[in-house]
Amino acid sequence: MIFETLSSLFYRIFGSAKLRIYETACLEAWKRTLSSGAIEILNKQLDSYNFVQRLSHDKLVGFHDLKDPSYERWPKNAFFPLRAEEAIVAAIRFRPTGEPRAALRGNIILAKGRLSSIEFDRPPKMLFARSRALSDIEVTNVQVVFDPMIANGGATEPLLDTSKLVGWLRDWLHRWRVENLRKALPTKRREQILRQLDTTLPPDYLELISQTEGLKVETYVIYGLSQIRPIVRPDANFYLLAEADESGAIGVKQDEKMGELYYLDREDERPQSVGRSFRAALEQRLKTGRRPKDQQT
Repeated sequence: MIFETLSSLFYRIFGSAKLRIYETACLEAWKRTLSSGAIEILNKQLDSYNFVQRLSHDKLVGFHDLKDPSYERWPKNAFFPLRAEEAIVAAIRFRPTGEPRAALRGNIILAKGRLSSIEFDRPPKMLFARSRALSDIEVTNVQVVFDPMIANGGATEPLLDTSKLVGWLRDWLHRWRVENLRKALPTKRREQILRQLDTTLPPDYLELISQTEGLKVETYVIYGLSQIRPIVRPDANFYLLAEADESGAIGVKQDEKMGELYYLDREDERPQSVGRSFRAALEQRLKTGRRPKDQQT
């Protein structure tokens, strides 16, 4: 009884137990790309969720099980084999039927094997205010990034031999504490992921991921293409390229074609422009946080 009362309060203040029609359209479009086994898992998860939370002007839609918020009691067969911390598995383009200029993009996000959220590139509610049925919504494109039934997703093996690293990445090995290097994705796979991202990545970041699919330098984790993390803020959506737990992250804006980088401070909602060089932006953060190796005692 107490739980039911609290759940009711949560629904009134933060969200609901039901999906809106455009959210359903987004999930149904993704579902059509899935195998029967993946559809079965997705249906189990949707049946288990009892709370749909919407944030940032409804651009972020989160799925929760309030009866089991840690998901410890969920059976193993209720999770997808893809257990990445967070991954965009599909991008859906859709619009109100008959309105070609009103396109919207929804990213389907998995976290540790479960559907965690849908992230829209702009507020969707007003755009679909007149949509009452799935026939009122037209899906124009579905881009599959990862098959949720493949356990390792885009993960690659550790890069143990660093002798072939070149340029400023090789220089980093001598200047900073570098670890957790991964082998680069094959060229065709990199090109495929880049085509699916609705943004422009800095040339020096592309240079880096041609040699390694992610690494850690000092306190910053640099994400490879298969690991790029989306984040939704009221003013804009971002893709995070590098992140430090105790401070902030460096990323690019969704739908921005200039390759501008932004620093996102955990305690400041305002993104700070930091130029178009990934190397320079990250090295500036490293210099302010810790001295290079040759200056340490």
